[in-house]
Amino acid sequence: NSLVLSKGVLELTVVDAKLTRSTNMFSNMSPFITISHKKRKMKTKVADYQDKTPAFNNSFQLDIENTNELVTLRGWHQGTFKADPIGFCQLPVSALMINAVLGVEFHFLDTNQQVGSVKISTKFTPEGSDQYEIEKKRLEDEKESQAKELAELKEKADEY
Repeated sequence: NSLVLSKGVLELTVVDAKLTRSTNMFSNMSPFITISHKKRKMKTKVADYQDKTPAFNNSFQLDIENTNELVTLRGWHQGTFKADPIGFCQLPVSALMINAVLGVEFHFLDTNQQVGSVKISTKFTPEGSDQYEIEKKRLEDEKESQAKELAELKEKADEY
């Protein structure tokens, strides 16, 4: 059972954000973050009216097959009728494979201007390690749960 350091499960926790740009003129923003990795999209909870200093503490499991993969984090404001983009950052998985338990801040950009930062903590479990099977199961459970949520949302949408 040998370790494969380029493959494994990456636990990514979106801790919080510090935003310098507001997309909402009349009240506090309700930000959330989407995480895109390969063909999978994940989303933090909406930090209702937390404006420019939202706290999330939402964790996601990513299935890493190659250190060249990219993870995109996008900041959004949940408006009444639609979500407005705030900014984004695109990160190579190799930069996230360190175990940054205390968190690392990455800049959010919008048309090449810095519009804040997002703090994430990471834990990488390489394939072949003792903990790998446990983390892989958590990843599969998370994917299954998301698929079920999506099916329920589609069902509700079809009712209207």
